Amino acid sequence: MITLKLEIDGKTKEFKQKSIKVRSMREMLKFQARMAKVEAGEEQMTELEQIDTMIMLVADVFDNPEVNFDTIIDGVDADKLEEVLSGVFEAIGGGQAEPSKKVKKTSQK
Repeated sequence: MITLKLEIDGKTKEFKQKSIKVRSMREMLKFQARMAKVEAGEEQMTELEQIDTMIMLVADVFDNPEVNFDTIIDGVDADKLEEVLSGVFEAIGGGQAEPSKKVKKTSQK
């Protein structure tokens, strides 16, 4: 079972997902393959793109409309994001949710 805690309207809500759909598993595998290419220097992906993609993957795992990109970015403290994403990635079997260390830094405006 996958568990995700989000702060929504000032209250902590816990969401549980008993099973993972094949689509979510496939998207996770695609992300892993792309991250391997980023780490090998074959592709580029900014840290923001990596984080946003991981958040979207996590949101897609839960069959609950309350779990979406916006509720995750608004409901998780920045210093807990990696821990939260990693917990879901590990439960799916998708490995660690960490941005690649070989990220090309770009300025965000």
